[in-house]
Amino acid sequence: MHKESVNYFSRKMKDAPERILYLAVPAHIYNTFFQKPFIQKVTQRKNMHIIVYEPEQATIAVWMS
Repeated sequence: MHKESVNYFSRKMKDAPERILYLAVPAHIYNTFFQKPFIQKVTQRKNMHIIVYEPEQATIAVWMS
């Protein structure tokens, strides 16, 4: 995960704590990069909500809160 993405997410959480922010991730990225133990720890620690989508079908595959 890019440092800028985590920083942006953290900054938005501080700016509007009442909002629930979701990170939209293509399925192929989620199924590879987001399965790494370190990335899973970061997303859990930051309490990130993730939407996994299928770019080819333009559909949401997984909605995680």
